[in-house]
Amino acid sequence: MKNANFLIFFLIFNSLCVYSQVNEIYLTGIVTDKETALLIKDVNISIKGTSFGTTTDTTGYFRLKISQTPAIIEFTHVAYKELQIQVTVQTQQTVNIRMEPEPLSGQEIDIYAKNTAQKIINRNELVILDYELTPGFIVLIGHLPNCKPCIVYMNYDFDTVCFRELDETPEDIFKDCKGIIHLITEKNAYQVYYDTASINLLYPVSKNDFYETMPKCVAELDNMFYIRQYVLHSQIIHYYYFNAVDSSLNELTMIADEQAIFRIQDLLRLYYDTPERHFGNL
Repeated sequence: MKNANFLIFFLIFNSLCVYSQVNEIYLTGIVTDKETALLIKDVNISIKGTSFGTTTDTTGYFRLKISQTPAIIEFTHVAYKELQIQVTVQTQQTVNIRMEPEPLSGQEIDIYAKNTAQKIINRNELVILDYELTPGFIVLIGHLPNCKPCIVYMNYDFDTVCFRELDETPEDIFKDCKGIIHLITEKNAYQVYYDTASINLLYPVSKNDFYETMPKCVAELDNMFYIRQYVLHSQIIHYYYFNAVDSSLNELTMIADEQAIFRIQDLLRLYYDTPERHFGNL
């Protein structure tokens, strides 16, 4: 009888462990542009038929918890065609997602460089990588087939008033709490200055130094600027509010992925606790 009870307990315990493991499935990966291999940030990733999802960070990385399989995972972005994959196995998976650009539809637009109108691009071919809104203008970065990437100033009637080709690969358009626009490339960050005749890229610094010192302003209301800052490989998000009247900065909340932080800490501990790190290669 005791053996029978033990067997029943063992089977129940084992099934609970399996159930727990099923509920701890994580899908991780990187999302890139299929044509240019550029990393894509702000891709919406969701489990079809549920309200669960996540987005890619500035490095194109994502981590999504899946409660049960099989599951269909949807990848969507305003500048790319929707993509779906199916997850069937009940183990951790890492995937590389390549999304196909979806050109905007519309009429031709005029480009004004140094106050001279030049009809040089067709919006059917323009792929927008990122944009920001400023008073009077939409600032965007994009690329055209067989052309260099460019930064474009466009008014709210969607007339392009100025553009500049870029020699570096653009990744992000960043607006700080003072409304200043910054261009982020694969290696550097620049302050963008528009003087009605041309677009100038000023004060270059390394991309990593820029992100470490410049948190992103996500909203503004009544002289209050709300700031978001990623730390520890984007596993912790700090939200602050900056009072423009008295220049005070206060923390609003913090969001952290505890399991990812523990994994990073374990990896760092393993790295620094190896004999080679302490004694070198003897």
